[in-house]
Amino acid sequence: MKISRRRFLQISSALALQACAGGGRLRLSGNARPKDPRFYVPSPRYYLKFDQDFSRQTLEKKLKAPSAVFRDTHHSLLTVANGDGTGIRKVLLPGLAHSTMVDGDLVYIVPTDRQPWLYALDADTLEIARFVQVADSDFKFGGHAALIPGTNHFAISTNGSVAGKYDRVSIRERDTLKEVASVSSYGFEAHDLKVSADGKRLFTGHYGSMFGTGPYKGTLNLDLKDLEKKKKAYGASEYQNIYPASVTVVELSSGKLLNRYSSVDGGAHCHFALGSEERVYLPHQPSLIANRSDVMTNPWFGEGVHGPDQLSSFLPKMKAGFGTSIAFDEKNGQILIPARWSEDLKYFSENKPEEFQSQDLRPQVPKLEKTHGLVMHPDGDTYVITGDNWFTTFERKTHRLVAERTFPVDLFIHAHVSVG
Repeated sequence: MKISRRRFLQISSALALQACAGGGRLRLSGNARPKDPRFYVPSPRYYLKFDQDFSRQTLEKKLKAPSAVFRDTHHSLLTVANGDGTGIRKVLLPGLAHSTMVDGDLVYIVPTDRQPWLYALDADTLEIARFVQVADSDFKFGGHAALIPGTNHFAISTNGSVAGKYDRVSIRERDTLKEVASVSSYGFEAHDLKVSADGKRLFTGHYGSMFGTGPYKGTLNLDLKDLEKKKKAYGASEYQNIYPASVTVVELSSGKLLNRYSSVDGGAHCHFALGSEERVYLPHQPSLIANRSDVMTNPWFGEGVHGPDQLSSFLPKMKAGFGTSIAFDEKNGQILIPARWSEDLKYFSENKPEEFQSQDLRPQVPKLEKTHGLVMHPDGDTYVITGDNWFTTFERKTHRLVAERTFPVDLFIHAHVSVG
């Protein structure tokens, strides 16, 4: 899809107006517009084995953890911006942040670091407003959290250091961040989290041993910094053994395992989206999970030492994997996936999950690099995709670029963007 001269001029004009205004809000006629929501993008210094240099960034502040030893090498850049390019703020955070979770005037920083604390920021001041020391540091936070509707609690994924042992989801108070309960995730290397709309069921996505993280470093020989290897299909020779990836469903009130999803096409199930009737979609092709028939009975989904005897039945067979972000546009019944290594958007309708559509974003957004995060805009009409160097906004369903809400900004290599 080529950009028309008219569309290019729209983008250029919008960016020029922003520059002339010194980063100020675009002038609009009529009544003042409602307050634009804020978007939050955390970029950890170490990500996918890339060592990111934030030294040229103009920082509003550098935050330090209130207690415990803080390693200067373990920090993250948090970029905050309004959707029209105004109000850009950059703060250096302690720890390796994978995502953020916005809850009113608090922004929870969700790490993947084995750090002995957890914290949340004041959304206005970007100072640490809530902090808790973690008693047991022999685990790491899994990178994602989710609010539990109808309660004062949230869930956050946590991972231990013992291969073959189920990981857990910590239930914590929103105000104090203190743990009030912990439930098994019934899977290995817990990562992404979703809570059902009624607050009764917890969905947890697991890497398994696919990426060789945590206690599974010896199970996979794959250099994540080599992009060509990432694009190749996985080969059996790269694995010594395997712990299967899965998305599990747990009843929050009892901690009981209700269901498990693990695709017949394999691959990591660490990030996912819930569609209509709680269908589970992955940022892969195919995306809709075609579940294995033995997910509740196969011993490889259970705890214990796993050898290589069933290896071939769990190797990835999907056509392609596109990155970390995936979202469900409930209004239009579409699944949206930004492809991180090719700078395009993959999307399809729920009623035709096999009919993948692809839209190259680079002709619309000059020199766009690596499309990482995707979040639905609260206006109900648009969505946002963030890359290394751009913040972009598109119309839902038509996927047309909204030029006046698209602007260049250094975001570095990251995984997710949130809004609040």
